[in-house]
Amino acid sequence: MKIKRDKEKKEKTPEEKELDTYKKAKNTGLAALGTGLTALGTSMAGKKIKEGNSTLAKRIKPKDLKIAKISGLALGIGGGLLHGISAVKYRKLKNKLKKQQEEEKNDNPEKSKE
Repeated sequence: MKIKRDKEKKEKTPEEKELDTYKKAKNTGLAALGTGLTALGTSMAGKKIKEGNSTLAKRIKPKDLKIAKISGLALGIGGGLLHGISAVKYRKLKNKLKKQQEEEKNDNPEKSKE
């Protein structure tokens, strides 16, 4: 199978590159938020198991539960902040680029017709 590539590939402007960076940061933050919440949930589930009398409860150490809880909270908060900040910057930059494109269309009505 051949992959068709656009031979007249347009170079990205610095603003478009920055937009891609914000998009990647937004997705990374969302993934970190999910991972942190999963770690936090796992520590809480381990705490419930520890309260019960089972053979698995003997293997769970309280120190491990505390580490999972703290790391889950830290990762979740950090991921949420990264996602929120980059989402705001992404939206602002995208709106700015959209306004610039609309202004260019209004300045050059001949190009917009083609």
